[in-house]
Amino acid sequence: MSKKDIYFSLNNSESPKKVKHILAVLDLKKMIPVSEDLYSEVNINAADSDTEEIRKYKKLLEKELQFCIKIKDEIVNKATKIYIKQKEKGNVRFCVDFTAVEEFFKKK
Repeated sequence: MSKKDIYFSLNNSESPKKVKHILAVLDLKKMIPVSEDLYSEVNINAADSDTEEIRKYKKLLEKELQFCIKIKDEIVNKATKIYIKQKEKGNVRFCVDFTAVEEFFKKK
């Protein structure tokens, strides 16, 4: 176990004292709207010219992508709840002001 890695323990009847390694975290409160001209698709398929380090990184990205695809509905539901709550209340702790960001993009 690396000091940089994050682990958590599951203590339930299905998997008593099972330790899970966290690969990544989606911080939905920091989501921001991005126009399509500001991002591009990334190829995460291994290429012959990739170094071993790049191959490992691409494999990690593939695992993260597959996990996100598996829980896509849950991600979208949570993101939508945060978005609606912030828009209605105007202030959600550690959350971007979606109205201000959207207005900024409309002016561009």
